[in-house]
Amino acid sequence: MFAPNVWSFDSPNTQIAYKYSESNEKHEKQICKRIHSHPFNRVISIILPDTKAVPEAILPLLRDTDHYHISAVPLTEFIKKPFIEAFVKQGQFYGLSVDTRIDVDNCFGITPEGIFYLSITKDTYHRLGIQGKPSPFAKIHRNRYSIEINLKSAELATTTKQYARLQNALSNETLGTFTVRIAWEAPREKDVKKAICPSSIAKYFSDSGYDVELKQTECKTKLEYGLKMPTLGPESDDLVVINGQSNFYATPHELVEYAGMLALSCNLEPTEYLNTWSFSGHTVEVGSALIIRLKGLFSCNLVKMIFKKLRDYANQNVEIPWISLYVHGDPNSPVSFGGIEHSFTTNGDNSYAVFVSSNNKCLYYEFLSSNKALK
Repeated sequence: MFAPNVWSFDSPNTQIAYKYSESNEKHEKQICKRIHSHPFNRVISIILPDTKAVPEAILPLLRDTDHYHISAVPLTEFIKKPFIEAFVKQGQFYGLSVDTRIDVDNCFGITPEGIFYLSITKDTYHRLGIQGKPSPFAKIHRNRYSIEINLKSAELATTTKQYARLQNALSNETLGTFTVRIAWEAPREKDVKKAICPSSIAKYFSDSGYDVELKQTECKTKLEYGLKMPTLGPESDDLVVINGQSNFYATPHELVEYAGMLALSCNLEPTEYLNTWSFSGHTVEVGSALIIRLKGLFSCNLVKMIFKKLRDYANQNVEIPWISLYVHGDPNSPVSFGGIEHSFTTNGDNSYAVFVSSNNKCLYYEFLSSNKALK
């Protein structure tokens, strides 16, 4: 028996922001700044129309993107001076708890800026005895709290009372140990001989007696044939006139929806009513499209480099209608864009997409799960 009126419930709220612009240096810097503010990148999807093989320009970027899992690690390991000096203050460190649910479990993440974010339950918070604040997702019941620790702060010196208090709190048995997903980008050296291997982070934890497992990036490619792709225009309500016929460009929402369904190999033909997707605006026939899907833990710098290479590739191939870069954040990360606290609530959306075309048009599209708790 169906529950009455369930179809009358409002759909989950999602915060959506997008911007059309010319693909120039100023806008590129704005996009790169936004990319840099989104630390925990879990999945990357790339769509390349009229392309049958991964371009040589981006192929090197897809190699050596592996990360590591460390098992049964207490949080006190991440505030030790040798770790902070070697991997937090130098290079860029990414750390995220694994198999923890942001709404109900104790979770943590460490960003490249050296900020240690803890998202914990009410019981755990009161046992730790360190200062935090109620989560904005739990203002009414105050059943969840967040704590921020700046690992680069001089106040965190091992000789201070604050460090002793923090060490005592993080060793509390209510926190226990975590399985952690980590990656580290070594600082760039002009002299290749002085370059540090990124796997040094794995050796550090291995030498400390922890079980370290290499996690290779999952890479899948596939080709879709016989496509009619919506076009990327300057504005959503502009008309395009082709061969005497006027049609609208695709709206940002239609374009993102199409790219998502294409990446998931959905049936785009109007064969079944419930699964039909239609677009009445201008489309371009494309013989094939290459879809690349990567799953792992990807640094902000890597995503920025991929974006720049894709933009150059679009400018060099004028017959391509557009190229898309779709980046999914971890749905259970404690923070999202710009260090804003994140929660799963209804869907855990924590992603963005960038579309670029050969005629210097660019669309940046960002979406985040609602910060309103369910009633």
